[in-house]
Amino acid sequence: MKRKAFISLLLSFLLILPLIMTSCSSSKPGGSSFSPPSNGAGRIAEDSKSSESEDTEKRPENGKVICVDPGHGFRDAGAGAEGHELGPDTNEADVNLAVSKFLKEELERLGYKVYMTHEGEISPDIEQYVSDESYQTFYFDPEERVALINSRNPDYSISLHCNMFNDPSVRGTKLYVFDQSIYTDTPSENVKTAMSIAESLKLVFPDVNEPTIDTQSLALVRDIICNGVLIEMGFVSSPEDAADLIDPEWQKKFARGVANGINEYFFPSGSDAVDSADSSDEPQN
Repeated sequence: MKRKAFISLLLSFLLILPLIMTSCSSSKPGGSSFSPPSNGAGRIAEDSKSSESEDTEKRPENGKVICVDPGHGFRDAGAGAEGHELGPDTNEADVNLAVSKFLKEELERLGYKVYMTHEGEISPDIEQYVSDESYQTFYFDPEERVALINSRNPDYSISLHCNMFNDPSVRGTKLYVFDQSIYTDTPSENVKTAMSIAESLKLVFPDVNEPTIDTQSLALVRDIICNGVLIEMGFVSSPEDAADLIDPEWQKKFARGVANGINEYFFPSGSDAVDSADSSDEPQN
């Protein structure tokens, strides 16, 4: 009799044991159990955090805001739309945009917050600065660009362009500011920044004549609320300059030179080393 009772009790215990184990293994009401991630999953998560940390370290914020304006664009092809040496599939606006994107990358690498007036299209964040007429004709005029630049309250502004002249032997880089102190012995901070950029470009392209600095009453340097420069990177009418302007490696070097010049002005002796031109096919004057 006692043996039968013991067997009956044992069978009952075995029947309810799975229910007891399920209840104990549940981590939340509702019975869902928690499985720790495998070593592989955990390693991926750790690597992702490490990568994000490294990227943050590569792009430190330095507190300065820069606006970059790729000249022309949209339906405005720019200088020499029908008479340049850039080739059949490229125009000035294409070059301006390409170098501007490289410049944005270089400046961000140095810790600057960078805004571009456009990246080849009229995006929603700039629509409010584009008049109905400009929007209908797909054209972003200088006054509208100035309004966008001023809304960003930047520390500095750069507008990138290409030049053109009726003499194909004329070439080189020109920097324009709206500042008469360029002709004095006491240049303004605005002129000093342009001088720093010119000096940096000279380091990048040592075999080319030094970039010149002049003053012009241009909206993109005259009407902005900060210091700024309009850079004519080269002449699309010059076969030699045009060959450089469409070369991605030259574009990257030019962007690096401008970025380092800006950085040397804001943070003296703190800019990255620039790469000197190392080939014999760099522009020769």
